[in-house]
Amino acid sequence: MYILAIETTGFFCSVAVIDEDDKIVHRSSDSRFNHLKELTPMIRELLEDNDISMEEIDAIAASTGPGSFTGIRIGVSTARGMSQMRGIPCISVPTIEAFALKDFSKINCSEDNRKENCSESDREARGYGKLSEKRFISCPIFDARRKQIYGGSYGDKIEIVLPGAYAVDEYMEKLLSELKGIISNMETDGSEAISKVTLSFKGDGAVQYRSEITRAITNFFERHSWKSKKSSSGENERADEVEQKLQWCTDRISVSLEFRNEYQDAVGIAILGKRKFLEGELVDFSELLPVYMRKPEAQRNLEERLKKDQ
Repeated sequence: MYILAIETTGFFCSVAVIDEDDKIVHRSSDSRFNHLKELTPMIRELLEDNDISMEEIDAIAASTGPGSFTGIRIGVSTARGMSQMRGIPCISVPTIEAFALKDFSKINCSEDNRKENCSESDREARGYGKLSEKRFISCPIFDARRKQIYGGSYGDKIEIVLPGAYAVDEYMEKLLSELKGIISNMETDGSEAISKVTLSFKGDGAVQYRSEITRAITNFFERHSWKSKKSSSGENERADEVEQKLQWCTDRISVSLEFRNEYQDAVGIAILGKRKFLEGELVDFSELLPVYMRKPEAQRNLEERLKKDQ
């Protein structure tokens, strides 16, 4: 079994293939927003380099958004065309959820076209344990322009903030409200061990709105009189992946904030796509549709001009 995954919603397009053993091969572009030119050749090269024929592909998983409107259309159109030509089903994969799922998956991949499977110990070394154990909260956010983001937040198998289009302040208010509840439960669980929470932000929205995110979280802990300190990246974390963390703590609870230099790619699409495939969540090519979460900017601009002219 092979599932082809396509990701074109962000800066860089990428493709991946996942098999029945959860092994993934992956390739991504180095140039920004060059999806139309690079996507089809990239698919062909990935399949050829790994001795996989298009006839062996059982389904095509496409990242359907939100993200770049043009990028979404390119990926969805490519998946639809290949699906129709080959007579195989499509899998509609929500971009935000797939991006977060990578943080909680045992599956890893290689960009040098070797197939490999990440072990549980490797996963734990990266700090991506279950929420009940380490309370790692993945916060993928994408810049939606006009001071808005597409975002959500997730623990392992737990949706903390629903994916959607938000103003930055609105998103942070929802996230911190949920964090307050998590901390409250930790304070009353009766454990004597120090409990740790990590808020991990990634995506171009995390880059664009880093100062707003940091300020909102800092103000939250200052209101609750928590101590603050800076901590370096852990020894198992590459410096180019996780920058210096901020940390707040009480005698029993420690909360860390980190920003990761990571953007959406086809690996998460492959992982969630396979799950949907096994659960029978398949669609015909005609039913694979973009998920924008808001109106295109050109349409909003037109509506604003029409209002002014009235």
